[in-house]
Amino acid sequence: MGLYPANFPRADAKSLMNARGRVMQTSDDTRTGASASFRVIVSEKSYRLAITHARRVTRDWRRYDLATENCNTLLFEFADRLGFKVARHTMDLSINVVRNIEAADDGRTRASWRP
Repeated sequence: MGLYPANFPRADAKSLMNARGRVMQTSDDTRTGASASFRVIVSEKSYRLAITHARRVTRDWRRYDLATENCNTLLFEFADRLGFKVARHTMDLSINVVRNIEAADDGRTRASWRP
């Protein structure tokens, strides 16, 4: 899932700046697979809390802005709640954000959900 402009895949300037947004999964998400991944071991409780939170943000997150609140914002949200250090480069490519999480945490493989 990712944070997208509400009228995705249209990509004109108006749809990318201070626009309505939504958290969703696109057909590309399942067809092409992840360009970067970071796997951690979590308890069943942490997993269930993360899934509940994912459902909540899917329902409630309604803003998108390419410069300040974009797909990386969602990555930061989950990394924070799993206790990972994340460099806040909102305009970086998401693949680099995921790689930076892994590098910052020196290969840590366990995490737990934080409220």
